[in-house]
Amino acid sequence: MSSIVISKVSGLRFSNVYMIEQGDGLTLVDTGTSSDYERIISFLESVGKNVTDIKLIILTHSDADHSGSAARLRHNSGAKIAIHRLDASRVSGKKQLKEVNSKVGALLLKTFNMFMKFDAFEPDIIIEDGDTLGQLKVIHVPGHTEGSICLYLPDIALFSGDTLRTTNGGVSLPSNYLNFDSKLIRNSVKKLGNLKYNQLYPGHGEPIMNDADKEVAKLIDSLR
Repeated sequence: MSSIVISKVSGLRFSNVYMIEQGDGLTLVDTGTSSDYERIISFLESVGKNVTDIKLIILTHSDADHSGSAARLRHNSGAKIAIHRLDASRVSGKKQLKEVNSKVGALLLKTFNMFMKFDAFEPDIIIEDGDTLGQLKVIHVPGHTEGSICLYLPDIALFSGDTLRTTNGGVSLPSNYLNFDSKLIRNSVKKLGNLKYNQLYPGHGEPIMNDADKEVAKLIDSLR
């Protein structure tokens, strides 16, 4: 396996964006909100990179706080955008961007949408469970959204999007009222039980850099 360097983009307010250096360019995992574009560019410049170094953008799911800068980043970098088939119609505008199975969640979503700008776009790469993007393996984990994915770097790292979150070094599921299907996400997380990795890079919360698979195993045990 060729050398790979993972960095968390600093200075973002809502969700995490990760930069992966591998091969001949950069891969971004998620893109934050539309207002995070300038912060992402500032981070790239701070580490000696340029927007045109981005070759691939992988979205863990369609929510606006993860896909909000994707269209602008693609326009200015020429990068390809990859997303799971079941979330592709949401970022393209063919379906509602976000759906939740909760009245509380729907109210929060309505408020969120009043302040969150989103530019719809057609993704370049439609991915499915088991696909590979460079060294990253796609794992379909529906529940938070229909097309939520994790990205697995064998024996090294798991990028979990909003399927897993971290708080005080522990791992949890997202709040039920933010999910498309909370029962489904519980079953999806169990698919991660046999994976081996040291680092966990969540969509919200701080990364876990050591024995992360053991923390995820504790969560899975609690769901049985």
